[in-house]
Amino acid sequence: MSSKQEIQKDLVHYIKKINFILDNVKKLQEETYKKDLNVLDVGCGVGNISLEISKLGCKVTGIDIDKESIEYAKKRSIKNCIFLVSNAHSLIIKEKFDVIICSEVLEHLKHPERLIEFVSKNLKKSGFVFISIPNGYGPSELSVSPRRFIGKMLKKMHIYEQARNLRHSIVKNPVKKARNRFGLDTLNAYGEGALHEQFFSIRSLKKLFNKFNLEIVKRQNSFILVGTFPFYYLYSRSRSLQEFDCNLADHVPAFLSSGWSFIVKLKN
Repeated sequence: MSSKQEIQKDLVHYIKKINFILDNVKKLQEETYKKDLNVLDVGCGVGNISLEISKLGCKVTGIDIDKESIEYAKKRSIKNCIFLVSNAHSLIIKEKFDVIICSEVLEHLKHPERLIEFVSKNLKKSGFVFISIPNGYGPSELSVSPRRFIGKMLKKMHIYEQARNLRHSIVKNPVKKARNRFGLDTLNAYGEGALHEQFFSIRSLKKLFNKFNLEIVKRQNSFILVGTFPFYYLYSRSRSLQEFDCNLADHVPAFLSSGWSFIVKLKN
């Protein structure tokens, strides 16, 4: 499998996100004089972020409910990084975590408040949570809203599976083609937790965090059109366009960004 599929290093928005995480992990290592931070990666997929953090000397546990993704991650695992088929609530917690990663997770949960409650109870006071999430009302989500509406209608008519099979008979291996073009972060394309259940705004996120004594201390806008239909077909072929879009996102209001990355901490 190509490096593009495995680690997405040629996708600028991924590099932007991972650098944001790594910079904050390094800062915490310096502040705590501790290199082997205890890190939990919730919804780790095939382990991209877990592996990058483990290279800094951290002890990383990556969990995901998708067995296929975890099996793939285990094949790539290194000494101080383990992967488990599990959700957060099934974990046996021996000690609290210095860092908890929730990258592109909350939007897939029917009850995201349960995960945020778990985070608040199992995060060290000196630690932080990294959360990346799409803007539920940003360009990317709005661009696919007609498709989502049609999907809901087809499900109500009980012909969703037939319509999807018809599409796949016309467009061969659409998931495989998307992975080849945009990189691989999970093998869970249609299973439990694959679809978006929540559509967050900055305001609704702050309200959720505040409920469990958490607050946003840093925010980074992700991109504007990189993941927006139909622009992503063009952007995937041009690194220059990706760089321009990701840089532009840093200079626009939060509501114009298609997604965000946050550093979240427990309130004092």
